[in-house]
Amino acid sequence: MNPVKHQQEKEEEQQEHDRLVQQPAALLSRDAGVNVMADVGGNLGPPSVLNQVNPGGDWIKDRWQAASDMHGTEIKGKHWIEIDFFSLRDQDIAFWPAYAILDWETAVSTDYVIYGRRGLEDESHSWTVFFDSKKHAYETTTSGKSPGVKKDMPLHYVHNVTLKERLSPEAIKFGIHEEPKRIDAIRIVIRSSDHGWGVSLWQVDIYGIV
Repeated sequence: MNPVKHQQEKEEEQQEHDRLVQQPAALLSRDAGVNVMADVGGNLGPPSVLNQVNPGGDWIKDRWQAASDMHGTEIKGKHWIEIDFFSLRDQDIAFWPAYAILDWETAVSTDYVIYGRRGLEDESHSWTVFFDSKKHAYETTTSGKSPGVKKDMPLHYVHNVTLKERLSPEAIKFGIHEEPKRIDAIRIVIRSSDHGWGVSLWQVDIYGIV
C-alpha cells in the first residue's frame, strides 16, 4: 500500500470523525417510526411506553417492568430491550449514536450493556458494544419517592451515558481505526437487578447524529 495514500485516508477518516463529534445530537427515539420491544411483557405497561413522546407519570401504566406481579417478583434471568429505528432504515439512513438517558424506576439496574448495529434482522452485522455500566463511567440523578416500598427510596434513577464504539482487543492491538459506526438499532441487555425486584424503566431516550 502506498504509505502517503494510506496516511491521507487516515487523516480523512479522522476529519470525518471530528466533524461528526462536533454536530449537535438530536433526540431520535421519541418518534412514531421507532419500535420498542422486550424479551418479556412484564406485569405493567408494554415496552412501547419507553419511547412515549410525552413521558407519563402513572406508576402502573407508564413504566415497563420485568416482574410477574405487583410485589415486583423478578422474572429470572437476563432481559433485553430493543429499539428499532425502522423508519430511518426504510429510508436507508443510519445514525451515529451519541448518548442515552435511561430513566429507571426504584427497581433499578446498574448492570447492563448497550449494543448497536445496522439492520435489526440482518445477522451479517454483529452487535457492537457502545456502553457497559460495569466498565464505563456515567452520571446518575435521582428524584421522587417510591410509593411501592416502605423505606425512603427514589422513584427515578436517571442514568446519562455516553454511547461510544468500544474497539475489540484485536483492533486495539493492531491499531485498526475505522470511521465511527452508524446504526439503526439499539439493544440494551440487563444482566441483573440491584434490589432483587424485576427491573423497571420509565423511559429510554437515544440521542444521535443522522
